[in-house]
Amino acid sequence: MRKKIVILALLLQAGGFSAQNEDPKGQHCVTVGYGVPNLYKVILKNAFDKTHLLSMVFGSSGGSTYTTKAFGSGPFFLKYDHMVRNHIGLGVVIGYFNAGIEETHKYTESSATSPAVNYTDVTRLDFSSLSIGGRFNYHFGKNPKFDPYLGFATGYNSISNSFSFKSDNPNLFSGRIPLPAVTSNLYLALTFGWRYYINEHLGFYAEIGLDKWAIIQGGLAFKFK
Repeated sequence: MRKKIVILALLLQAGGFSAQNEDPKGQHCVTVGYGVPNLYKVILKNAFDKTHLLSMVFGSSGGSTYTTKAFGSGPFFLKYDHMVRNHIGLGVVIGYFNAGIEETHKYTESSATSPAVNYTDVTRLDFSSLSIGGRFNYHFGKNPKFDPYLGFATGYNSISNSFSFKSDNPNLFSGRIPLPAVTSNLYLALTFGWRYYINEHLGFYAEIGLDKWAIIQGGLAFKFK
């Protein structure tokens, strides 16, 4: 019985990963992930949740009701890492997120010569960010199944902002105008991460740090050589 157990253990070891001290130089890894929370969305919600955009512009009127909602998706990440040395990885990263705030203003207008009419105005701010940059990873693990690393990235950040107003009130103008960027075009990220491989080519990754207004991110990792 003991002999069978030893043989089984040897077979499992042979059929699994290669030796624990395998040379990672020349390996490639592509990760696809998603980050949380969307801090840009959180900031917008906290900034405008109790301060109505329309009331600041038009003031309050009788019977007015305001509803405010924050929205957004991402950040999404696509990263490539190439092991140029045993502990050094160089690659690229692409990231994208969007966020915004929308306020709906419902009110009634009337005059001495016309009946009361209900109107709805919608004010919206949209923000989006697409970045691409180079990334440096320092890998300090030796186990091919578990790969911890410290990463730093920098590059260019393309920002798009806009303000839009839509109303069914014929006396008001509806339209959309672009806004200047309120954040820098410099992309920076610093994270601590790790990858766990379930076989020689497929695994999962997770990172903690600041990257595209997210603190935690994770997803799939694909390794090849």
